[in-house]
Amino acid sequence: MLQNHLTIAFRNLLRYPAYTLINIVGLAIGLAACMLILRYVWDELSYDRYHPHADRVYRVVDDIESAGQTVRTAGSPSGWGPVLKRDFPEIELFARVRGTTSAWFIFGHRPRCSQRTS
Repeated sequence: MLQNHLTIAFRNLLRYPAYTLINIVGLAIGLAACMLILRYVWDELSYDRYHPHADRVYRVVDDIESAGQTVRTAGSPSGWGPVLKRDFPEIELFARVRGTTSAWFIFGHRPRCSQRTS
């Protein structure tokens, strides 16, 4: 039965080459789009998963409203860390990240600088 289906498919491929080309190109584009979407979703779901306590890692986002538009950014005032830790007992630790060519991480009371290599 499989051989019969393959024979019919091959005959249709020879009989209708333009239709076959459209189908194959459409299938290739669909598979490529599916793979790109799956790769993006995989990357988004793996964010911070290297950390042993990834289920306890959060990021504070700031909604900035200007000219009728809302921009969501991870940048927030530097004083938020200590204030949030003081006001919310659920917060164990916090870290500050600065978006320049170098990033400063504060662990405990010791600041550390991480230089970008790219």
